Amino acid sequence: MFRAALITFVVALLGCLAPGTAADASTSAADAGPIGSCARCGVPCAKQLDCSTPMAFSLDKPLPLCAGGLCRLTDTRVFVNVVLQLDNDWFITSSNTRLRSMILRFVKRQALDGARVSCADVRAAASGSDPKALERQGRFNLQSMESYPLNGAAGPALRFNVVGTLTGADYLLYAELWDGPLGSDFTYPTGARLGAGCDDGPSLSPVVASDDCGDGGTCRGFAVPVALQL
Repeated sequence: MFRAALITFVVALLGCLAPGTAADASTSAADAGPIGSCARCGVPCAKQLDCSTPMAFSLDKPLPLCAGGLCRLTDTRVFVNVVLQLDNDWFITSSNTRLRSMILRFVKRQALDGARVSCADVRAAASGSDPKALERQGRFNLQSMESYPLNGAAGPALRFNVVGTLTGADYLLYAELWDGPLGSDFTYPTGARLGAGCDDGPSLSPVVASDDCGDGGTCRGFAVPVALQL
């Protein structure tokens, strides 16, 4: 009888421990939703940079998010079209010939501290000369970050036909144009920021799988106005 009671106690104890074991790694202890699959998914984080291996944040495609104190990647990567609409000053000053690189971010509109994020917040955070300022501050989650080399502008708009981003909602678009080429990491621009543009308007509906330009369905397009900052 004692042996049977001991077995019953051990089984009950294991049942109590099970939710916190590795077998339940698909959800967080705080019940903040699924964790998904990536190299650092499930690792504790205080900022999004914690969710990539050292020196590899700019190369991770797609980018894991830091949410609920854990690194997560549960959405699907799709490819969309983005057009940067340049203001007339680019051509009046001939500054368009100085364009050498572009970086575009889909920024989640909820900061890691829970505060709402607007275009004004992002512009203020990126107002200095450091092209990595948004990521270094650790306040924001990026739904994606993509960059491209440029060789001037042939017209009043710059079109990018294959821009990767995660599916998801509640985001804004922030684009920067720089007069230096992409750096050695092939992601961050160099030189000086020539212009920036942001869109946090109501037209930014959720990005869904059918928006993917390669799935044979509707190819989603975005337009971001960019103003000269000289």
